[in-house]
Amino acid sequence: MIDITVILPLFNGGQYLRDAVLSVEESNSDISIELLIVDDGSTDNSLSVAQALTKEYSNIVVLSKQNGGIASARELGLKNSNGRYITFLDQDDRVISGYSSFIRQMEDKQADILMSDPFYSRHGNVQKSNTIKEDRLYEKEDCLNMGRMLFCPEVFTPVDAEKRHLISVTSTVWNCIFSKQFIVNNNLHFQSNVRFEDDWIFIGQSLGCCSRLMVTSYSFYCWTINNDSESHSTKYVQDMFTKRKRHKELLMNLVSNMGANESQLQGFEHILDAQTIIICGKNAMLLPLKNYREEIKQLKSFGDLRKYSDFKVGKLSSFYLSLWNLGWYGSSYVLNRIIRSIG
Repeated sequence: MIDITVILPLFNGGQYLRDAVLSVEESNSDISIELLIVDDGSTDNSLSVAQALTKEYSNIVVLSKQNGGIASARELGLKNSNGRYITFLDQDDRVISGYSSFIRQMEDKQADILMSDPFYSRHGNVQKSNTIKEDRLYEKEDCLNMGRMLFCPEVFTPVDAEKRHLISVTSTVWNCIFSKQFIVNNNLHFQSNVRFEDDWIFIGQSLGCCSRLMVTSYSFYCWTINNDSESHSTKYVQDMFTKRKRHKELLMNLVSNMGANESQLQGFEHILDAQTIIICGKNAMLLPLKNYREEIKQLKSFGDLRKYSDFKVGKLSSFYLSLWNLGWYGSSYVLNRIIRSIG
């Protein structure tokens, strides 16, 4: 039986891949590992680099698919995984410690999920995140509270000081190890709604049905903050309004199923609408002016935008809200272009 499956989505990252793979292979000689590399329609030599690595390491399996984003790549990896435990690795990151001691913790505590405190690297400077400061086991009710706070801290953050430690939960999957049986039993999947939010939603869903969560201040993962990576790029997303609508429906259903009351649901919906206005408005500004004018008119469906002025989005976004509410679409567009040219 394979101890753990490591799922590594790959897109035009062949130059990073060997280092990522070596970090897994060299730190985990004491357990059986399946390394699934999922090529997400790379347009460079990434797939051939991955296939070459299978000749060096017999535990590597390469899957290839049409480009659909990191969530769909992770989902394909999940469907093809054979390990008792599941974890994730991004192509430009690395593993800095073996998984075996963390798996033992999960087995000892009968945990569904282990969440570790990661390191991060920026321009070669490596530092500890210090988001998780102590080792602790959380039971079902605390896990549920964590999931609700992750989706909407403005509504669900507890006033009780004794519960505020629950806020330290992280929203990424690569510093976590999941029981495969837990994922299967709860029918957990990665949602391809809007870019880069698959981690957050998957973690929130997982916490909503988790019976035992082990958090630890020890680390096995180092995240490389790469400004050239997909998650740091700014590009236009097609049909953003439709995707955000689906995103809202998904989150409202999830939070409702997690026991939110009517008042909390209304507050959550208000915040989701405010986020949609800002996200879709800024996304439209990436278009040529003519196309922007057509797309930005969809904001009218939200009515008077001043009712969202209480949502703390920063001074610039608040100013955009004011301009859009007045119908001054061209002014907001020109301002955005000036700011982007300066920045």
